[in-house]
Amino acid sequence: MGIPTVKRQVKSYLMETLHSLIDNLYPEEKLDYFLKKLVLACWK
Repeated sequence: MGIPTVKRQVKSYLMETLHSLIDNLYPEEKLDYFLKKLVLACWK
């Protein structure tokens, strides 16, 4: 499962999202999942 996110200056929701996803998986599903995050940064 890929999780794209954007770097935010004020608040990051990435860890909350990851915890929610992992905590709600069945034990056998946890053995089959591979998580990869993609963090995007914007420069001005």
